[in-house]
Amino acid sequence: MRPADSFYFFCFLLLVSGATQASPGQEPAEPARATAIATLLELQRSGKLASAHRQALPGPAQSRAWQRYIDSFATPIPARYIDDSFKAK
Repeated sequence: MRPADSFYFFCFLLLVSGATQASPGQEPAEPARATAIATLLELQRSGKLASAHRQALPGPAQSRAWQRYIDSFATPIPARYIDDSFKAK
């Protein structure tokens, strides 16, 4: 992993771990967090942090993943979900 990759990966881990959240009684740093997320998403989109090594699944795993993808089209997307809340019960 290149040094820049390590830096951005560390920043990503801080974001998802919640380490950037404000302490009690302190204003949340939402603008800074939004900027960091936007930067990470742009890096992902641009491919600047992409690995130089091709990452592929072994043959049998790749075949199973492809078959699951193809099978997912067998079930139509419902026009309406039974439960609209999507909240844990």
